[in-house]
Amino acid sequence: MRGKLSVLKTSAAVCLILMLFYNHSIAQPTSTGTPEPTKVMTLRLADYDSAVANVVYNENLFQWWAKEVNKRTGGRINVQVFHSETLAKSPDFLNALDTGICDVAHVAIPGFPGRFPISEFLIDTPVCFGDPKLIARILDKLVAGSLMKEFDAYVPTSYLFAGSMCLFTTKKKVSKLEDLKGLKIRVRGTPSSRLVEGLGATPVTIGSADLYTALERGTIDGIITSITYVEYTKLYEVTRYFIDHGFTGGLRLLAMSRNRFNSLPLDIQKILMQLGQETGTRYLEGSVIEGEKGRKAFKEHGGAIYKLDPAEWARFMKVMDSVVDGLAGGLAAKGVPWPKVKETIDAAKASFKLD
Repeated sequence: MRGKLSVLKTSAAVCLILMLFYNHSIAQPTSTGTPEPTKVMTLRLADYDSAVANVVYNENLFQWWAKEVNKRTGGRINVQVFHSETLAKSPDFLNALDTGICDVAHVAIPGFPGRFPISEFLIDTPVCFGDPKLIARILDKLVAGSLMKEFDAYVPTSYLFAGSMCLFTTKKKVSKLEDLKGLKIRVRGTPSSRLVEGLGATPVTIGSADLYTALERGTIDGIITSITYVEYTKLYEVTRYFIDHGFTGGLRLLAMSRNRFNSLPLDIQKILMQLGQETGTRYLEGSVIEGEKGRKAFKEHGGAIYKLDPAEWARFMKVMDSVVDGLAGGLAAKGVPWPKVKETIDAAKASFKLD
């Protein structure tokens, strides 16, 4: 019960931070257009997940969003949702936004290595240990300080914060750093690859559709992901050990090209941004619920959920800090104003206590 209360407190805290985050959002309405109540527009939403993923309160999150857009605009906007990459392949989502193939896209930050360097650094490295409250707080400060130039071309209408990404393994229980040697761990991008290498394991890139089989057959020995993802993909059936520490985090966006967003009437922009805030909160609530279900399912299938010995976890964190330092060194080369960004990150972390 104590663990569940802690997760619910996390949800409430992140919801509050999300509210502040949206108040400072770089995606403030800028159009001078006027409402056109008689005009019906169609927005096409590209989703890389299937319709059975991202289910919150028994309904797909993006289908819910589509219905809410239609309702709140008085029928002036219809949204067509294209699941499972049927409109465009996920690596092409940004290009699809730029060219008008889609109007809205479900964008996974790690799917575009180097394109969103600050966001990628915050979520796909252990700088925040995957804690959504800390990530949201830092992003809030960076947005307020006009430091998120990586979103100049796109408007994140909704920020979808996932829970912490933890280490799941199939046959070998990892109790100390040395236990990772020789293990093949699935990763999402360059930062998490560097992390796995730093911890002594071998990073492997495998598509989501092949994960279950790869774990089942021993092609890989583990994965860094969230318990929510383990729940809806049933990976609890093919993993046995779950280290309950955050290694990295998760952030996905519902995004529009800035040109497309600015072409919309001003009142529509406001509706989308308000709905975006509610969508982020709804997603987080769903993550809490699914996370609890995932923990239960993991245990029911014979899995072990455990924390490392504090001294051993300190060894892990020391290695992870060195990985973070190495990755931070490359941000300035990507045009990131690193001294100001680092100052913001350090200040937020200094006043923050991990759960």
